[in-house]
Parts: sequence; C-alpha cells; structure tokens
Amino acid sequence: MKNPLHIALLTDIHAGADKGTKIGSRAPALLDQAIAAINGLKVELVVEMGDRINNATEAEERHYLEKTAVQLRDLSAPVMHLMGNHDLVNLDPSESVRALGMTLDSRTLDLEGWHLVFWQANVAITGKGFEIAQEDLDWLSRALSDSQQPTVVFSHIPFSDASMQGNYYFERYPPGAGGYRNARRARDLLADCPTAVLAMAGHVHWNSWHCIDGIHHLTAQSLTETFTTYPEPAGAWALLTLSEEAIKFEAFGKEPTALTLPLRPRGQRWLPAKEPVFPD
Repeated sequence: MKNPLHIALLTDIHAGADKGTKIGSRAPALLDQAIAAINGLKVELVVEMGDRINNATEAEERHYLEKTAVQLRDLSAPVMHLMGNHDLVNLDPSESVRALGMTLDSRTLDLEGWHLVFWQANVAITGKGFEIAQEDLDWLSRALSDSQQPTVVFSHIPFSDASMQGNYYFERYPPGAGGYRNARRARDLLADCPTAVLAMAGHVHWNSWHCIDGIHHLTAQSLTETFTTYPEPAGAWALLTLSEEAIKFEAFGKEPTALTLPLRPRGQRWLPAKEPVFPD
C-alpha cells in the first residue's frame, strides 16, 4: 500500500492595499502564519494557485509580487505555482516567472503514485468573462492521457459550473466570471479520463465541493477574503491528503472545513441523466 500524499494549498493571497473585501494589507502576516503552519506538517508539496496580488499601479503590483515571492521561499516543501487573473492585469507573466523562479506554463508531475496536472488555462478576462482556449483544452487532453495513475487537476479558475448563489463576487454575474463560459468542454475531458478523481481550484473565494460523474471539484478559500468571515479575513489555507482509500480536504483559518471523499473507481461513469418526460 502506497503512503498518502500530503499537499498544502494556498490561493488568492491578494497582497497589497485593501481592495473591496480583500484585506491585502493583512496578507504578509497571514501568509507568514500559514507558512509556519505548513512547515510544521509533513507535506510533500505545496500548490499556490494564483492571484498573489491586489491590482493597483504597475509599480505597486511589482513591489507586492516581489515581497510575496520572497515570503513563499520560506516554505520548506517544494512549491508549484499557478497564475491567477489578478496576476496579469498590469504585469507581464514573465515578471511572475522571474520572481517565483519557475515556469508558469501548464505542466505535470508524477509524485508518490499520483499524476498531478497543473493546468495554466487562460485566466485573462474579457468583456464576456473567461473562456478556455482550444490550445489549453488540447494540452489538458494530452496531459490526461499520459498516465495510468490516479489524476488530480489543479487550476486557478474552477470549471465545475457550480452554483454561485450567495457569492459576493459572482452571484450577480453571468456564467464566465466565476468559471469558464465553455467549462463543459474541460469537464468532458475529465470525465473521459478513466483515472481522473479530482479538480482543485481557487478564484471564487470560498471552500466548496461539487461532484460530477464521480469526479470531485473542490475550491479553497482566499487567504485575505472577508465576505464570509466579516470583518476579519479568512486566513485560509488547506491540506489535501491523497490515499488509495480516499481524498481528504481540510481547510484551516476562520472557516475550518473537513471533507473525506471517495475515489472514483477507475473508469466508472454515472448513468446518463434521465430524459425529461412532460405531460401532453
């Protein structure tokens, strides 16, 4: 029996001046606390899922990117980073690559019997919201076909099309703000992958779980968000424990959450949705 794989999660740090419900001025202290807690655990990997900064002037964003990157170097486990939409409003992606010291292209990692997919799908918003480019879907298709091991996909933006009811940012926006307008195409690729068990994301600033075709879709809360914990920031970080028996998700901070989820048996699919029958 393989040993469990422990992955710490950080997302939506939003360092910088306070903006709306994101208390970016508290990010440095909260991040130090999260890093200390993570370093006190036995984790094999840390995944930081993007939106490291609050948007401001180009100079301010560069300052907070550099400051946050320096803090993240204190993590004792290896770190994988993703880009969020706020990370590229005023800064070129190359600046994040330089500050973090690694590529931010889509990539995969096989670790302790798991196939981990870090999917850097398009995170540039347009007037119609977010949309996954065909080249990103093609890359995901190849990444999902590459392994016989249980597979987890990490992305900044979720693609579950889960309800945004009650979400401070996205309840009143049309589809394509809290997710992707063409998210179904990514879900179909995941469902067709016999080894896929989990999609993990940030972006929507709350802890959530949704299950589609036996594949779990989780989102993790932002470090500095207050809309669910007002007036204090959530101070959130999370721990994934992946084992042959189950997926465990534990969120820490002001909203402690614990979920234990079954793994989809290899290749198993739910029965297709029943065709509606309406009276004449």
